[in-house]
Amino acid sequence: MAELSVLSADEVPIDTDADVVRALGVDPDRPYALFVGRITRQKGLMHLLAAAEQLPPEAGLVLCAGAADTPAERQQVGLLALVPAIADAVSLPVVATGGIADGRGVAAAIALGASAAQIGTGFLRCPEAKLHPAWADALATTAPEDTMVTRAFSGRAGRSIATDYVRAATALDAPVAAPYPVQRALTGAMRAAGQKDGDVNRMQVWAGQAAALAKAAPAGELAQRIWEQAQAILA
Repeated sequence: MAELSVLSADEVPIDTDADVVRALGVDPDRPYALFVGRITRQKGLMHLLAAAEQLPPEAGLVLCAGAADTPAERQQVGLLALVPAIADAVSLPVVATGGIADGRGVAAAIALGASAAQIGTGFLRCPEAKLHPAWADALATTAPEDTMVTRAFSGRAGRSIATDYVRAATALDAPVAAPYPVQRALTGAMRAAGQKDGDVNRMQVWAGQAAALAKAAPAGELAQRIWEQAQAILA
């Protein structure tokens, strides 16, 4: 299988035209995954999709539709609106991602026009993920509102369980996180100690909003269960 390259919509100007995506250097011999959820203006999104449609079929482009998930983005497009908007605009495969962790989410994504769904956090409690037991256990009791986007661990935005450290680091009177990789170095000792002691309040514990839906089961078994649930819903 050819190596997969990833493009971010952040690389594409809002006022793009049909030549911009090709100008990013798409190699026809290498499939590309283009993440489009971080363009938050509908006009910019439609321009990007029009540009993607100009790529030759052999480029193997797959559009990954995920709702914006960084603190700076305010005009966010939710996944339920984003997936059909993209699916109706292009003939390319569309992969829905974000907040999907069971067969219900997969079925919803397919019903909205996605070709497939991507699950991340939903597989983190599988033994193959090799998570620290304290992190895996915390996922099981993490409600959607118990997660938040933060730069506190590495300087780059990511969604984490809202631990004591994360809440303190994102408080209004807290210092701004240093840029990557400086922030990652600054938190290194704390994260290592938390890992050693099994203290999630000092560990880097990433989690999506559907964390509580993650199951402690072998990945292959869980994937089969999710797909069977989705098929039953879509039947």
